[in-house]
Amino acid sequence: MVCGTRYFNALIATLVLILSTARAWNSANSNTSYMDDYENSWSPWSDWSSCSRTCDGGATYQLRRCNAVVGCKGHHVRYKICNMEPCPDGLDFRAVQCSAYNDQPYDGETVEWHPYYDEESPCTLMCVDSKGRVEEMAPRVRDGTRCRLGSLDMCIDGVCQRVGCNLEIGSKASVDECGVCGGDGTSCSKDLHHWGKMGTGCSVSCGGGYEMSRIICQNRDTGVEVDADLCPGERPTGSDISVECNSQPCPPKWVADDNWSPCSKTCGGGIRVRHVYCVEETNGTRTKVMRIELKIKLNW
Repeated sequence: MVCGTRYFNALIATLVLILSTARAWNSANSNTSYMDDYENSWSPWSDWSSCSRTCDGGATYQLRRCNAVVGCKGHHVRYKICNMEPCPDGLDFRAVQCSAYNDQPYDGETVEWHPYYDEESPCTLMCVDSKGRVEEMAPRVRDGTRCRLGSLDMCIDGVCQRVGCNLEIGSKASVDECGVCGGDGTSCSKDLHHWGKMGTGCSVSCGGGYEMSRIICQNRDTGVEVDADLCPGERPTGSDISVECNSQPCPPKWVADDNWSPCSKTCGGGIRVRHVYCVEETNGTRTKVMRIELKIKLNW
């Protein structure tokens, strides 16, 4: 009886091992086939659609169809930007969409509608009139409408999509302080900026003056002062410098005394005198070259 029990237990263990191995093999092959179908069950992408705008940036899209019963991994539509050339009329696309409602009566009158930007719903067509009345004209703006003023981000299918400086939808690329799209701010430190001098201009046009100058970090192309961190190395010592300038003599000029002298007589007619000098000025010092007297006779 003991031998029979041992034989039965061994047989059961063998059957369990065979069944487990078969199930594992079937599961592995079944999953492989399933994943292949899951990954490769999309139809080819369609041709690109026509651009939603003729200028100033619109959107075009491609579609594909999922052929798997269990679903497909990925998206059935993809977008890209098109026609980024500026519009010749320079009109805002959202303003154009609002103006389309100008001919429709509103509260018994015809009004002029202008774009209203709603931060919470940037892709809803909101418009405002001259009285400050805000209305939702459409649940979504047209594809290619900017989400906000001064931004590349645009509304596509009613959703605000981020647009990088590389003009790719969904990209996080931005322009760094060196003006490089996707840069890290280091490309201009040695190439575009350098240490230079900025002067105040000479204090006088002739006769000897001085000019103050200081060391600044500046754009090599434009000469505009920029943040000192963009220049290589440390700021050179002696940042404040004073130099002489316009040391050539000034041309002589006539200078008169401020006042006339008292009259030479208290009555009967007298004379008042005023001196006029020809002077040269150098380093703030005037040198008299010639003197003449102006006399005026008073007949009282």
